[in-house]
Amino acid sequence: LRVVEAQVIFDDTTHVPGEDHIADIPWNYIKAGNNGDAIPVHYQVHRPGVENDLHSEAIEVDVDAVAVELPPASFPKIPNPTGYPGCQSLEPDGSLKVRIPDLTGLLKDGDTISFEFIPMIGDDLTSPEVPIPSVKFEKDFTLGDPGLPLTGFEFVVTPYSTYIQPLYDQNPNRRGRAKIHYFFNDGTEDVFSEPLVTRTAFHGPSDQCPITP
Repeated sequence: LRVVEAQVIFDDTTHVPGEDHIADIPWNYIKAGNNGDAIPVHYQVHRPGVENDLHSEAIEVDVDAVAVELPPASFPKIPNPTGYPGCQSLEPDGSLKVRIPDLTGLLKDGDTISFEFIPMIGDDLTSPEVPIPSVKFEKDFTLGDPGLPLTGFEFVVTPYSTYIQPLYDQNPNRRGRAKIHYFFNDGTEDVFSEPLVTRTAFHGPSDQCPITP
């Protein structure tokens, strides 16, 4: 990539021969180049009347400033997470379907993502998160494996009695919240997707949702 914004014309009124010159590289070039352990950087000098430009020796620069922005996972049967999705959002056996979005261009086949489903106390989406103890659902997926294409896939949080029913049992008004996100490790740190939090109202007029084992 040629950084045209860093081009400078030297003259005696503003520059002193022999002094260093600092050039700013706009963010769009850094982002386009992406991260890397050895990104080559060099400059070249042109002088009017001289046919060939002079090229500096390239140096290798470590770049890790480009953050991967992972889109949120979703619940295919919960079109409005800010509402009060009920029993119709569950599968017949009480499991809850989740979709991982298309990650083409962000990750690659062979990368592993880790998913978390976190049931919480309270149905106020603006309140601090209060996870229900010991009921977090966790699962790892290797992208590109059978049934796990990079273009997106679905799976279920199950069993109902372990991960879904506590939203009914542990909330006095039977309504709670559930948070989902996933992450991958880029070699230095865990990079998390944007989270999604939905309200839950998985109950009937006087009891929990009817479940078919």
